[in-house]
Amino acid sequence: MFREYVIALSLSNLCFYKIITTFFYKNKFYLKDIPGSNQLLALILGELLIATLFWLAWRLVKKLNKKYLIGIAKFFVCLLVLIFIYSLAQDFETYINKKLFRSCLLIILITLIIRKKTTKVATSFLLIMAPFVGMVFFQSVQGIVTDLITEPPPEIKQPIFEARPDKPRVLWLLFDRFDYQIAFVDRPDHLKMPAFDRLLQQSLSAENAYPPGMETITSLPALIDGKIVSEVCIDGPDKLKIIYQGSEETVYWGSQPNLFTKARALEMNTALVGEYLPYSRIIGKDLTFCDWTQYYNQYTSSGSVFANVYQQLRMLCIGPARHHVQMKESYYHIQNLTKELVSKPEYNLIMIHNPIPHPPYFYKEHFWGKGGLTAYIHALELVDYTVAEIRQLMEEQGTWDNTTVIISADHGIESKVPFIIKLANQTQPVIYEPAFNTVITQEIILAILRKDITTPEQLVTFLRENGRMIEPVRPKQP
Repeated sequence: MFREYVIALSLSNLCFYKIITTFFYKNKFYLKDIPGSNQLLALILGELLIATLFWLAWRLVKKLNKKYLIGIAKFFVCLLVLIFIYSLAQDFETYINKKLFRSCLLIILITLIIRKKTTKVATSFLLIMAPFVGMVFFQSVQGIVTDLITEPPPEIKQPIFEARPDKPRVLWLLFDRFDYQIAFVDRPDHLKMPAFDRLLQQSLSAENAYPPGMETITSLPALIDGKIVSEVCIDGPDKLKIIYQGSEETVYWGSQPNLFTKARALEMNTALVGEYLPYSRIIGKDLTFCDWTQYYNQYTSSGSVFANVYQQLRMLCIGPARHHVQMKESYYHIQNLTKELVSKPEYNLIMIHNPIPHPPYFYKEHFWGKGGLTAYIHALELVDYTVAEIRQLMEEQGTWDNTTVIISADHGIESKVPFIIKLANQTQPVIYEPAFNTVITQEIILAILRKDITTPEQLVTFLRENGRMIEPVRPKQP
């Protein structure tokens, strides 16, 4: 009986492999919640719960003594072991030949099936892996103790300035991987984007706008700081080292003046909602409100131990669909926060980094889909619907006309990105042809907040005098 429970516990430990590697062995920069006492205790409880269920299920199968039930149980155990081995290989795919590994694994599996040794080999493997359960539990207890005796850093909250109707208001919508060429130049006939077509009738639209970087990790800091970032290096859960183009000095992102510190100097309330980068930990101190969602599989919750047990088990149960489901939830969380923020008149500058149309694609797509152009077109339809939904809400509240709306992207698929600005009370379209880098967006927003730009003519003049073409860079990570 003890041997059976050890096997069940080892099997449970393998099921939690992705969570274990995320908590203990992978970079925590991209995690929304850094694993603390609640998350680590949930890991222990979750493993014990699943192990107990495995053990009880096996005891029941043995008691019923039905040949087909025993066969199903053995197949299930072998399948979970096989999934673990395959997941382990994926983490080392840089060092192994994937085709050779799959071929060898298939040959070994067929051989074991022919010789009827699969169950014996699987249980032997689980017994060999059993000591790793103790290692995981020890690391978890160690982390729990460390978390309990460590004082959390004080939370910095910026005061809210008084809302005044004479203050300008800017809504900056950045869509991740929103490509200009596909959406506006080579748009397929079956792709309908009525919200953007309507918006272009009262906005300045650029035909040759280039992002400051071709990846989010360089482009977003550059857009927020107003300087091209040439190199980045993650230096901990809340630290990103950057080097600005033309400089050799390494600084931490968030240590230099940025769009939000400059806006606050103008007594403007600011809000940022984003995805992928840990905005709250790095530049949250500079904002009136800040929130973000995690791109990679989120096995944590900011709630209680039981909330974390639920989140971990939920992500395990949905299996290969977890990234698809999480992207969908992330989108709706950000969109709901966007609608909430635009409904609050006290916010003068709202920046939204929306995860769409970046894969994984979930709109009109199944999690097993291969992506491709069709999936991307569906994602562009969702981008259009997103803008339409925000506009409808603002029109109902009477804030659309007097709000400047900027829509762009951190990067596209090709080199160019959309760049659309509807100034407050603008009614006529303007097409801007000269090439420029969207890193200038910070200067444009500050000029609008200072009321230096209030008309399309002033905006065009500002772009001609200050816009410059800088090739987007890809990050160098030392």
